[in-house]
Amino acid sequence: MPGQTTCPTCDYRYFESLAFSRRKHLIHHDEHRNGVRLRRLDLFERVGGIDGAQVLLVRPESARFVRHRTERVARRAIEEPPFEGDYDKPTFYAEDRYQIVPEHFAHALVLAQGSRGVGLTVLERRERCARYEWLAEQDEYRACEEPAAGPSWAVMHVWVHPSMRGQHVASRLLTMAFSGFRMTPEETAWLTPFTPGGFRLLRRFCPEFFLAAGHEPPQFDSFPRPFAS
Repeated sequence: MPGQTTCPTCDYRYFESLAFSRRKHLIHHDEHRNGVRLRRLDLFERVGGIDGAQVLLVRPESARFVRHRTERVARRAIEEPPFEGDYDKPTFYAEDRYQIVPEHFAHALVLAQGSRGVGLTVLERRERCARYEWLAEQDEYRACEEPAAGPSWAVMHVWVHPSMRGQHVASRLLTMAFSGFRMTPEETAWLTPFTPGGFRLLRRFCPEFFLAAGHEPPQFDSFPRPFAS
């Protein structure tokens, strides 16, 4: 059997001689360039909009179809740049019992342009494990002796499609998340490490200090329902 072919555009590896492999490449290629097909937008919970694009909230109790589409967006989000920020697996799962930690209560905001998923923000409940402050006039930070224990919502991942970048879409998506989850950037935890883009986003929202997220589940449940009316 001939060897695999690697697409120079979407970096997908497939077998040109196999029809099912070519079809998988066509789907992947299309979603890499245009965003993930969400299909049943009527099943999603709409919570706002950004420049004509819809912002959709996905909860743990959202419909199974909705969660699977969101996981697909999360898989697209780690493709470019590949594995940047140590994201070698999605940050949102639909129902994988080996990956989901119920106590983390993962939520996602999906940005939909038309019927395509072109942006994603994932938040989970995490323990704040450390407090960092910026060194004056430098893009560096240092750990503080002041403890940062206690649970909070944590920003796990922020991604927008290349076609949406340079328009402050990620910032507006995060601002909407802070409002809907009733929190401020200073009291929110942020998952490390950061991509260069994530680093700039963090500096914008937290100019003096930030709290880092731990991997363990929160010790108690005291969180209001996000985007509650």
